[in-house]
Amino acid sequence: MSFSGNPDELGQWRGYAANGMGCSIVTNPLQISLVADVAGWVLYDSKKQKAFARKILEGLRNERDINIIGQVLVAAASYMKHEGFQPEMEFRLLKFPDSKAVQFRESGDRLVPYIDYLKGVTALPVNRILIGHGWQLSDLKQADFDRNHVVQGIRRLLTVRGQYTTVIASSAIPYDPK
Repeated sequence: MSFSGNPDELGQWRGYAANGMGCSIVTNPLQISLVADVAGWVLYDSKKQKAFARKILEGLRNERDINIIGQVLVAAASYMKHEGFQPEMEFRLLKFPDSKAVQFRESGDRLVPYIDYLKGVTALPVNRILIGHGWQLSDLKQADFDRNHVVQGIRRLLTVRGQYTTVIASSAIPYDPK
């Protein structure tokens, strides 16, 4: 599971939110990390990546369990990305589930494995929801914003989930995907 330290980044809106027609959910990474086996910020700088890899390999020097070695190497590799992805400021969660916990969903023409991180977990706090620029809400006055059907739908969902104090705002990016 991945999060971004930059909740209003154009590349994220274009790539992951139907060209700005989605929402960015802002929460606390420390609280989110409690549901994972491994959590942390992704490294984009090649020097930091090399230092991290050396540290991981040094830590594995005396390890003999092939399963632990495999998990550590997969986890370490998951925290290194090409510098071109740096604007994402990605915070990543990893879970090493029992194979019985893995489920599958359809995505286009393929099956994607996933696990339900939050099954049995108390609802995580949502600090803020940022509505994508594709909805064209940034220029609305507050009363009109509050009456918008997207805002009202999000507010109803938050109310049902007991998140009464969550702030709802609009992306500040002046971008029209049409």
